[in-house]
Amino acid sequence: MKLKLYDRAWVELAGHGPQQATLESENPPVFRALSWLYRDDGRPLSAAPQILLVYSRGCFRVVR
Repeated sequence: MKLKLYDRAWVELAGHGPQQATLESENPPVFRALSWLYRDDGRPLSAAPQILLVYSRGCFRVVR
């Protein structure tokens, strides 16, 4: 399965749990999760924890 990051995506980082990935630059697309940088396909730009999954935009519900 191939990952595809998007701005403000919630991702599961190995050993760090759910974190939000934010778009740092658009050309090329680079995302930051905590202090690590990743390509839009989830590959790290340097030594970083693996992204295990990207949560779907529709998987969260507000419970009141």
